[in-house]
Amino acid sequence: MAVMDRTQVLAQRLGTQRLSSAPLPRAADAVRLLTCVQSQERDHAFFSLGMRSCKDRYAAVQREFDAGAFVCTHILRPTWHFVAPEDLRWILALTSPRVLSSMAARHRQLGLEDPKHLGDGLDLLADLLQERNFLTRPELGEAFAQRGSRVKPGQQLGHLLLVAEMRGQVCSGR
Repeated sequence: MAVMDRTQVLAQRLGTQRLSSAPLPRAADAVRLLTCVQSQERDHAFFSLGMRSCKDRYAAVQREFDAGAFVCTHILRPTWHFVAPEDLRWILALTSPRVLSSMAARHRQLGLEDPKHLGDGLDLLADLLQERNFLTRPELGEAFAQRGSRVKPGQQLGHLLLVAEMRGQVCSGR
């Protein structure tokens, strides 16, 4: 068995991640290659995908994202990641139970531990987003307030959205 030195390992890793080898045709191909791409800082993540693909312009990566070629969601921990739509469910099945259990104390602090309260919020969210009705977080907060929901805009709504993402009910879009 051949032993690789540090330089060989680095060269192989850069090539495998498409940073020093032929770029992939699309940014979505880079997402599929990497499986989950940390995207808390979306602009930086778009740049990273552009470096690995022929879509070397921010606008081209943005168009792929807006078209749904890859999605942004909470998947590995309470930060956003890009993931291919076809990989979303199996990764969530592996990761969401642990992430949700790690958030239990914070959800108790926010008053989201009551299954009825949480369920009512998730049901309202589903109603608001049905038929691909895209809403921003401020728009959702306004709609929740108008409908008299116990889920309040701000941190409660943010954590309700995180739960919905971890359950595979919603993901962040354009």
